[in-house]
Amino acid sequence: MSGVGMYLIISEHQPTYGEDMLLFWAPDQKGYTIDVDKTGRYDEATARAITESGTQRMVREADVLSKSRRTVHVEHLSDLAPGMVRERRRRR
Repeated sequence: MSGVGMYLIISEHQPTYGEDMLLFWAPDQKGYTIDVDKTGRYDEATARAITESGTQRMVREADVLSKSRRTVHVEHLSDLAPGMVRERRRRR
């Protein structure tokens, strides 16, 4: 479900090693994701209920989408552009 006035829930994750990161809640409050396309969308009332007593934050979906950009890993394109991935690796 995506639409006007929808919210995403973000949580801070502090791994044992490495830098802190923000994770999005997955749909139906079942797990986490870093992929905006796989993020759960929540109406305002649900988002407020989830975030009122925790360290999570609710953010407007439109605000997140306006500040995000899609990144494609070249390895995922190897079947679409045969030979190009191999050539790129040789130049390194």
